[in-house]
Amino acid sequence: MDRVFYLTSGELAELLGVSKQTVFYYDKIGLLCPQQRAGNHYRYYSLQQAAELRLILTFRELGLSIEEIRAYLHVRTPEAYLQVLGEQQRRPQQEIERLSQMVDKLAGTRHQLGQAMSRKKPEIRLCEMQEEKLLSLPCREQNKREYIYSLLKLYRMSRAAGEGFTQEIYCILPQERLQAKDFEHVYGYAMPWEGQMAETEQLLLRPAGTYAVLYHRGTYGTLSPAYQTMAEWIEERGYEICGHAYEKSLFNTLTGEEHGLYINEIAIQVKRKEI
Repeated sequence: MDRVFYLTSGELAELLGVSKQTVFYYDKIGLLCPQQRAGNHYRYYSLQQAAELRLILTFRELGLSIEEIRAYLHVRTPEAYLQVLGEQQRRPQQEIERLSQMVDKLAGTRHQLGQAMSRKKPEIRLCEMQEEKLLSLPCREQNKREYIYSLLKLYRMSRAAGEGFTQEIYCILPQERLQAKDFEHVYGYAMPWEGQMAETEQLLLRPAGTYAVLYHRGTYGTLSPAYQTMAEWIEERGYEICGHAYEKSLFNTLTGEEHGLYINEIAIQVKRKEI
């Protein structure tokens, strides 16, 4: 299933919790132009551009000018992003608690992106991860409109609880499909959550335990081969898949598709094979 799909300007505005006029403004000044324009004057944005708009809004909250943001977007490299994160991490220390929490998120992303960039070749390793409570929303069908519907509903629930498009997103691939070597089936999307759940089924616990982790660099088209490589690596080392895969974007939404660079963290729960 191709996971590259497009949002209208209205859907993009709803996803980010801003007005369509804001989306139109950033298009007008050339800061975030739609990836496609239809004959009916509709603007179409990729999901990658949604995260890019989130970054623009975050930088605006942190006090960056339009020209400062434009300068970063013009360069748009992992090194420039690390530098911006480092500079902005220091800025909000004297701000209120909400901005302090934002710093923690930026620092976490910076650390993970730095780890990914420090490895010259893809390297799979075993890591112990703690339990994490997630707000999840399964995809009822495997198609692009269902992906959009699930994401929009997830963020409506998040905003209703005082959050927004600031949480990292996990794309979840189910255990049974991984074991069947089907690396295209998306179970759904999830985000870290500390609040109360409206419905029990919306709560998903990522179990504590051992995970095979890969920082994958490439396009979305290379994700399935990466999963296949991980499955073989797990098998060769005497382990077996015992849980879902949690796929998290670190950089794939910030470079622009024309650059062809995407960095994802893929974590698959594993255990030792029983003899």
